[in-house]
Amino acid sequence: MKITQLGITDMTYEKSHKLNVGFDFIAFNKLSVTIDGFYDHRTDILVSGDNAVSSIFGLTAPNINNGVVNSYGVETSVRWADKIGDFNYQIGGMLTFNRNKIINQNEEYRPHDYLKRTGKRLGQFFGYEVEGIYQSQEEIDNSPVQSFGEYRVGDIKYQDINGDGVINSQDQIAIGYTNLPEIMYGFGATAQWKNWDFNVFFQGAARTSFFLSGSSVKSLFSSGNLERSAVNENIYNNVWMSTNTPEQNANVLYPRLSNGSGGAGASNNTQTSTWWQRNGSFIRLKNMEIGYTLPKSLTSKTFIKSFRFYVSGSNLLTFAPFDMWDPEKGGGEGSGYPLNRVITIGFNANF
Repeated sequence: MKITQLGITDMTYEKSHKLNVGFDFIAFNKLSVTIDGFYDHRTDILVSGDNAVSSIFGLTAPNINNGVVNSYGVETSVRWADKIGDFNYQIGGMLTFNRNKIINQNEEYRPHDYLKRTGKRLGQFFGYEVEGIYQSQEEIDNSPVQSFGEYRVGDIKYQDINGDGVINSQDQIAIGYTNLPEIMYGFGATAQWKNWDFNVFFQGAARTSFFLSGSSVKSLFSSGNLERSAVNENIYNNVWMSTNTPEQNANVLYPRLSNGSGGAGASNNTQTSTWWQRNGSFIRLKNMEIGYTLPKSLTSKTFIKSFRFYVSGSNLLTFAPFDMWDPEKGGGEGSGYPLNRVITIGFNANF
């Protein structure tokens, strides 16, 4: 029997110190504004203790309450309601902004400041800055050595951040945002004119990133699944090929096709990098409905108190810089069932 890990003797609860400031404003009995700001200082977060002792110590150090994270943000909503003759309407929207920063996490020693996770957001992605695609053997021969296995013309070229002539884990930098949006928002309107009614709502997200991954989107033939071993249409139309013109290869979206089971370029091209990073922002027409209620003059002579026809839809349109699949699904290779676009035609009757 031997001891392999030290016990935890002074574990405590994580603590949160919060500050909230709110502001409500109403004017003209039409405009209402709400703004709430917050600041959250969390201490005694449980983090790994291994970085506190040298590896020659011979035991795994216990976790310690040494983490500190600050978060701050704002939530706001605005609404305007008015009536003009027979026309009633409301317009409004809401927005939330949330950002955090790691103050301390008992981080291991890193030789360069740009490698440090402390001072960055929780969940910050780290990877390689891409300079482009190797277009010739001469370019490979005159570039820093990339230490991710064999690579050839048509493979991804990375930036040597520390300038030591070798591209490895010491050249990773913070790239993009996290996969949790810093900004979430929504806006919409409702209106009524005589017997007609209408409502619409948009939702969106901004300042978020994700990464393409998986053999079906990384120009690899490694999956045992026939469907995922096929070439995605987006890849087929935008992949580096030796038969392309130099102008075509200079603007491709994917490196050359390769064997994902250890072939040349497979490891080099699949590193987390700005090449596979995508903007996860989007605006979605989430809901829209239009309806018509029969006049009382028609229903008063029947046993029906009210009768309304309507047409409604959800997830009707999405506007986003990323268009291979629904950006709200995030990274990966787009597998999984997408959001349904639903259109409903119906009526409501009260008896």
